[in-house]
Amino acid sequence: MAKWVGVLLGASLLAGQAQAQAQTAPSPLRPDQASFRALYKELVETNTTLSAGSCTLAAERMAVRLKAAGMPADRVNVFFTSQNPKEGSLSRSIPVLRKSSSRSCCSPISTWSKPTAPIGPAIPSP
Repeated sequence: MAKWVGVLLGASLLAGQAQAQAQTAPSPLRPDQASFRALYKELVETNTTLSAGSCTLAAERMAVRLKAAGMPADRVNVFFTSQNPKEGSLSRSIPVLRKSSSRSCCSPISTWSKPTAPIGPAIPSP
């Protein structure tokens, strides 16, 4: 009886181990998943604690990625104050569509024009 219990226990352990190995084999990441994982890894590894880290550094790293992705450099801003240079942040301005004066109020969006100048005050980069 004890012999059968040992055989059954051993067989179940081997089967469980084989199943666990089959489940842990990762499938290859798609390019978009690999890109997101690299971005996420970079952010997680950037120390942003108040005691020793820098949120400005994290913002600068994300600004580089946004610009590399094709966003205009003049619309990606890292900003911080001189009193707290490590507590910076990132902003990305998006062009606002303005209605063209030559169109009626019921014009489709495709006939609207982009503004020629930024709307609102610009925050200077350091």
